[in-house]
This record gives sequence, structure tokens and C-alpha cells, in this order.
Amino acid sequence: MQTDFESGPLTTVKQVPFGCISGVPPAEVFAEPLPEVLRDLPVLTGFFDLDRFDLTPELARHVGWGTVRLGGTMALTFRLQAGANVLYWLAHAADFRIWEVMDKWAAAGTMVLVAGFQGHPPRVELRARDFHLPPQIEELRAMTTRADELTEEFVTAFAAAHHWKAFKNMASTDIAAYPNLRHVQACMVVTPETRLDDYLVDASFSWKP
Repeated sequence: MQTDFESGPLTTVKQVPFGCISGVPPAEVFAEPLPEVLRDLPVLTGFFDLDRFDLTPELARHVGWGTVRLGGTMALTFRLQAGANVLYWLAHAADFRIWEVMDKWAAAGTMVLVAGFQGHPPRVELRARDFHLPPQIEELRAMTTRADELTEEFVTAFAAAHHWKAFKNMASTDIAAYPNLRHVQACMVVTPETRLDDYLVDASFSWKP
């Protein structure tokens, strides 16, 4: 994501797509055994709409990560592109639990994302890539000391961007063969540090990580 999003007044948004920190899903949901290095790593799991994504194995994919300003705070972004469709996981840079996850990823040199899709049975896609924490990202760790004042801003700005369908305008392709994106979905990574008192998390997905 390359464009900042300034949140405005928000009075109608009550549901936001969500993600969470989890372990690796049960082995039975995968066609092949997972590499040993992935089994003990924390995972960012997000829940998305399969009608706006394509699980075709042969489709070109890219996994990436970065940052974006949301209102008066910063989000850490993690993304999976498959063809012309993109999934985003947005986590608050002031959330110390996200930094715990990234520290473990950096120690292992690998990050892990899981996308869950409701269905019968539910569908799951796991993707991993190399990972390290460059200095410009490390600088954001200091935001954890301001979590109490910034968390509400993060939740409000995410909900506003979701409501106004702003994430598609903020996204750009990582695959040259697909210069124009078709669908962009984003979930908010929810942890015990993320206050959601005024928001109803859409937790209808039937597979629980």
C-alpha cells in the first residue's frame, strides 16, 4: 500500500473483517505435509470472501509486507496477491503482540500468512516468505508506548477505509502480468490489545484457528 488514508467522522460502520494471531491450521486441511520450520511459527490468519479471490494453484502469487498511514497512526501491512486479486492483513504498529510475532518471524527468517475462506468444507491457503526487520520498520516499535492513545484511531480509520472501499485505491500490484487489480480485500488483525467496544467483529467463519 502506498497511499495514506485520513479517517473522517464515522457513525455507521459496525462490522469489519477480522484477522488474528494463531498457530498453523490443522494438518488435515493441507494436501501435503508442511515444512518443519513453519509448524512452530506464529501465523497471521485472516478471513476473506472466496468469491473475490482465486485459489487456482497455477496462478502467479506474491507475498509482501510494508506500512501505511491510517488516520493519525500507522498500520503494518501484510499481503497476498494471486493473479489480479489481493488480500491484506492490517495490524496496528502500536500493538506489542504484533511485534512479538514479527520478532519470532525475524529469528526464523520466515513469515507466515493464512487466508481462510468459508465453505463446505472451509478452504485455507497458507503462504510463507523470507522475513527480516529493517531499521525503518524497527523505528515504528516505539509506537507501542502510545498504544492507549492510538488504538481507537487505528480501529476507527480501518473501519472507515473498509466502509468507503478505500483499500482498493490504496493498493498496487506486485505482479507485472496483472497491472490492474480486480478485487482487494483487507482484514484488521485483532488482538487483546485492540479495543473493539464499538465494533462488531464478523466472526461467522466456521473454522477456528
